[in-house]
Amino acid sequence: MGEIGGTERYLDFVRKAALEPVDSWPEEHRAEWIGWAKRYGKRVATEGVPAEERSEMMRLANPKFILRNSMAVEAYEAAARGDYSVVRELHRVLSKPYDEQTVEAGERWAQLTPQWARGRPGITYMS
Repeated sequence: MGEIGGTERYLDFVRKAALEPVDSWPEEHRAEWIGWAKRYGKRVATEGVPAEERSEMMRLANPKFILRNSMAVEAYEAAARGDYSVVRELHRVLSKPYDEQTVEAGERWAQLTPQWARGRPGITYMS
């Protein structure tokens, strides 16, 4: 990870996970992320672990599927209407959080907080 592509390349680490556009963040927040990305790049280079092996180690240590407030809201709102299919689906997915599951499960449950839930206290943020 060099300076190729300038500092914007370093912000790519966080763009996919950011709830708000990175360009709207205060400059000091962007600078902190750039600093972190540079330190991470140096550590990766120093450790010398091949990318595939590093990815597998991260996959085994970090679940792909974790219960988020917005997911629970979907499940209990559906259950309140008498539809328990969302509860059953979440139970099935969360029973194997480290596993690669169906494309549909990944698209639905391994994503950023959905737009409808952003900015809603107790859903977007833990209460």
